[in-house]
Amino acid sequence: MNQYTPSQINRLQEDPSIDPDQKNQRGSFSSQRDFYLSQDFTMDHQQQQESSFPPQSSYDSVELRGFDSEGTTGVQSSCITVEHSAIQKIPAPLLSEINDINLQQALIIKDILFTLLGFEGHYIQYSKTYDRSSMHSKVLGPDFKVAKNLDVSLKTVTKRIIRIGKYYSGLTAFTQVYDDATYGKIIQAFCHSTAVFFKQYTDILVSLEHEFHHNSTFNINILEQVLYQEVANKMSHMYSIAKSIHELNDKRHHLLQEEPSSRNLHRLETDMYTEKMKVCKGGLVLRIIQERISAFKGDAISHNFLTELYDEVSVEYVSMLNRWLTEGSIEDPFDEFMIRVAKIPKGLQSFFQQRSDFYWNELFLIKEDGLLDQFSDVKIQNKIINTGKYLSMFKMCTNLHNFQYLREILEGVKSLNAPDLELKIDLFATRANKMLLKLLFEGYKFPKLVGAFQTLFFFDNSFKIDSFIDSAFQDLRRNKYKISTSKISRLYNENFISVSEKEHNTSSAKLEECNQRFTITVENFFRATEELIARKESDISGYDLQNLIQERNSSGELRNEVDEGPKRGQNDRVDDVAFLSVDVTVPLQFPLNYVLNRQTSYQYETLFKFLFMLKFVTKQIENNWQDINTSKIWTEKSFPQRVQKWILRCRMLHSRILTFVTHFESYVMHDVIETNYNQVHQMLNEYGIQLAAAELGSNITESDQILNSKLSSNYGMNAIFDQRINSRKATTTNETLSVHDLKSKLETYTTVILSDALLTRSESLLCVREMFYFIIQFQTYTIQMKKMLVLIHPELHETFSKEFPGKFNKPMDKESIQQRLNYMDESFFLRYQKFGELLAYFLTTIKRIGEKENRKLLELSDRLESCFPE
Repeated sequence: MNQYTPSQINRLQEDPSIDPDQKNQRGSFSSQRDFYLSQDFTMDHQQQQESSFPPQSSYDSVELRGFDSEGTTGVQSSCITVEHSAIQKIPAPLLSEINDINLQQALIIKDILFTLLGFEGHYIQYSKTYDRSSMHSKVLGPDFKVAKNLDVSLKTVTKRIIRIGKYYSGLTAFTQVYDDATYGKIIQAFCHSTAVFFKQYTDILVSLEHEFHHNSTFNINILEQVLYQEVANKMSHMYSIAKSIHELNDKRHHLLQEEPSSRNLHRLETDMYTEKMKVCKGGLVLRIIQERISAFKGDAISHNFLTELYDEVSVEYVSMLNRWLTEGSIEDPFDEFMIRVAKIPKGLQSFFQQRSDFYWNELFLIKEDGLLDQFSDVKIQNKIINTGKYLSMFKMCTNLHNFQYLREILEGVKSLNAPDLELKIDLFATRANKMLLKLLFEGYKFPKLVGAFQTLFFFDNSFKIDSFIDSAFQDLRRNKYKISTSKISRLYNENFISVSEKEHNTSSAKLEECNQRFTITVENFFRATEELIARKESDISGYDLQNLIQERNSSGELRNEVDEGPKRGQNDRVDDVAFLSVDVTVPLQFPLNYVLNRQTSYQYETLFKFLFMLKFVTKQIENNWQDINTSKIWTEKSFPQRVQKWILRCRMLHSRILTFVTHFESYVMHDVIETNYNQVHQMLNEYGIQLAAAELGSNITESDQILNSKLSSNYGMNAIFDQRINSRKATTTNETLSVHDLKSKLETYTTVILSDALLTRSESLLCVREMFYFIIQFQTYTIQMKKMLVLIHPELHETFSKEFPGKFNKPMDKESIQQRLNYMDESFFLRYQKFGELLAYFLTTIKRIGEKENRKLLELSDRLESCFPE
């Protein structure tokens, strides 16, 4: 029974209980329902939608009549238009006229039930700031305003409850917008979790509505209590996550419009991909949840819910991680995973061959954008990226598509929050390293290759290099622009590459020796090394791919510079002597070129040039020493006393130079190269022993981490202490079985040799260059002085002028002879003095560097000081 009077029902004036900003919406309230005092009152959803249409003064009603009715003459007569009187909109009861708080409570609870589903009621309306046509406004959810004259106690509780309706409405709009392939599988998983939660949420609302209708003790406080116990906390977290995703996505959209991303080539010194994603997806979504987990560490209920949500949403991410760790493959159609496969520009595809170390160094990159906290440690990043990379390389070398034939038992990562996450990554990294190392050591005989490099580049067996220097000595000491480089290359190949080796040897070491390439380059050893040092000291961060390509094309052979030959050949400078520009390269096959990469190979080549210079200079000094002690001219007894003293001084200086070069060469060959190679040889033997005892496959199961499986997932709960504990604990990965470690040790081996041989610092290289340039020039000087000795001795001049009339056609008067004697004394004194200055400069430099940086140089300093005490 309706207890309202007709005057109350039909009253159309404004209700002062409604806020002023609600007055414009007052006429839109529904007028087609009666309001009952009991809680049996039910607000129909369809009627709620009808409230948005203004009342009409009259309308046409269509009444359908049966075709068999009497008096019908046809089909059209079945539709009869009847005009009814105008139906007026019935307003809601005025709260200002309702004094009974129980009645107000019943009315507001009914409105709250609608608001919890995102709709308006009579006393709870959308605020003016809510724009239903704006996607952004819908995702953020509507703010509600409550009737002004509602009892204060009811209004306070109502305002707390209706926030849930805002969250529900925002999440509903979020799922409608973001449940799309454009945003990837991770957001779709979040939308799925939201939909599952909504089902639980609606079930709770149905039960609450049932209690509202049938339980006389049900009130607004019980409603609030149930909602906050069952759904409010979860709804708040999910809404906050959705809001953060939407805001970040909106920010990325505006950022891309304002600052278009540059697609510069990736730098070689890092494995990070720094370009930002266009939309919020993948790791960015997980990071948002992860940050919220960290923010609610102290709230056990919230932390457990967020952790479960994180595990649900990250299922696809974990699947991609396991596929990468176990198979070395990536199935990431929406670009969500932490590892990105680099796209090589078409213009550089010829440079990046699939079997080159460049290709594999640049192929897989860690995406900096959206990188999870679990993988922020560089060591973890390297383990993850190398694990999949090594498996991919293994499959490529063996032509395998998977590892089923190994019959392994592999249990992958179950959760990104699992306490055994790092342990699992370590185990999979160990497996991948072991597989590739067994392929290298047992398939490609890698230790034999290192031994072959030791012989070829470091003259471990110097018989062949000595034979080559003997056969090509005269050409190598001349200007490189005045000789036949093809002749020298042919002589080198005859000594190092025999036809029988090419035909019968098939091992990797022998094949690489047969593929070696000898050239005479445009730049000599010292100039090339100086440029390398200058580039490293000035801007190592600017070493990008474009510079690398330019370098590759700039260091050509001498025959590529034939146009400059005649011009540069006019000046016989020390820079242009042929033996300072020799170069040997050995192209390695994949995957050997990945371990002995370009940097290590280049260091081998640089050291070859340096050691070849030492070998040749030593040979040149020995030949000249033999000449000045045994030749007819130098041993002539009839020279005056002045000349004999000059010859003695020249022999003494030559002896000092020979002593210096001998000790320096001995230091480099024995104290530096041999000592360091013994460590490398021992390391390779240890690798071989461990790999021989290991099976190719591995079993990774939960039995390997029983203790960890009993622990709860509390990643990041005690980050401050975890960091210290993890830094002290022993790693589970055997560090001696690591491809990266093998590469690093070989690279360190050549780098240490370069450093101990004074080739890594500009000041030490300068003193070596000045000293050896002087030594080379002095050998030329002694050859010139041999002719001068003939020109100061009349009898010798007469003898040699008959045999070589063109060379010795000089005046032999006393004045000319005296001038030559003066020149010999002055020129020798200058050279003797310069050697002393250079030797002092050399000793001072290596002693200073040895005391500050490299103690190894002090051995050379002590040895030279004992030989040259003055």
